[in-house]
Amino acid sequence: MNSIKFNTRIFSLIVLISASMSFVISCSKNDNGSASSQTVLLSFGPTGAKPGDTLRFIGTNLNIVSGIELTGASVPKISFVKQTNELILIIMPKETVKGFVTLKTPQGDIKSKTALDLMVPVMITSIPKEARPGDNITITGNYLNWVNYVTFAKDKSVDSSGIVSRSLDKLVVKVPANAQTGKITLTYGGTMPGYLDSDSILIVTLPSITGIAPNPAKVADNLTITGLNLDLAWGVLFTGVTQADTVMVSKSATMIVVKVPAGAKKGKVTILAPSKVMVQSPVDLVF
Repeated sequence: MNSIKFNTRIFSLIVLISASMSFVISCSKNDNGSASSQTVLLSFGPTGAKPGDTLRFIGTNLNIVSGIELTGASVPKISFVKQTNELILIIMPKETVKGFVTLKTPQGDIKSKTALDLMVPVMITSIPKEARPGDNITITGNYLNWVNYVTFAKDKSVDSSGIVSRSLDKLVVKVPANAQTGKITLTYGGTMPGYLDSDSILIVTLPSITGIAPNPAKVADNLTITGLNLDLAWGVLFTGVTQADTVMVSKSATMIVVKVPAGAKKGKVTILAPSKVMVQSPVDLVF
């Protein structure tokens, strides 16, 4: 009788353990008894990859992903290198920039919680030889879509809001009014942000003076200055006067008319560009 009681207790314990296991298994399934079909993105990377490298996406139910949206580029399902329930491999397009990743599924979009950052070898292949202040110039190269700042000589910078357009191989930027002749520096982002100087210099066009008349001149009379690119002039400075005259009677690309100020003396007439670079007349103005 004791043996029967002992076996009955063991049997009850086995039934209890089996019921507990059934409960645990049922908790990992949906109400209809099937495993969850929800797509989950667990991780992706590697961070610091370069365009052209393989990106790895790890998760669950990834086999139903129909495409992956990267910032600046899209990869459709047909272009996946590999796709299983737990893994997707893709080749990162060159157009990719820093940003979040979105997996497209029939259940809806799945957006990554962290941004993808890259290591990008920015390169300059050419810049214009010369440009006028206010002109748009085109810089060619590689991975220029990562550029955040363009700095002209004497630390005249244009931030991303002032960049006209940027793509993988072209960067269009407006030359600041106060830019000076010199090299151009590009500042870019990525896993390892940095800057890159152009090999050649950009010549920023300046006004030039070919003549002044009448000469001799009289104080308070109009003086006519002839030349080229005179519409770029910011002011006119006379010898003997400390302040440049920025109010002109008239101004065009080939002619400036300005009144001779009190205190003007014999000497050069100087035109100031917005960059404050000075250009002097070829002859002295006399009285």
